[in-house]
Amino acid sequence: MDECLADGGLFLLDTVGNRFSDNSTDAFTEKYIFPNGVIPSVKQIGEATERLLVMEDWHNFGPDYDHTLMAWHENFEEGWDELQSRYGDTFYRMWRYYLLSSAASVR
Repeated sequence: MDECLADGGLFLLDTVGNRFSDNSTDAFTEKYIFPNGVIPSVKQIGEATERLLVMEDWHNFGPDYDHTLMAWHENFEEGWDELQSRYGDTFYRMWRYYLLSSAASVR
């Protein structure tokens, strides 16, 4: 990133975070959504960026992310007729479960 930023340039990191430094994830998400994925904690993000970046600001958008996930779900439902032939009913149930359970987790 350093080579890409002008002197004094800003870099925005937008990520989903965890309250705990726990690298485990639920079995469903691990298998179907984000294989080998990790949701980093504030501590892990800080340690990974130490001496590389200056954290100027931090915002918790958890409750707002519910609105985002529900909008994605609404768009998915509205577009399903177009997508169904390519993805099938198993994907429909899986993606719907992911979006709605993720929304519930940030409420």
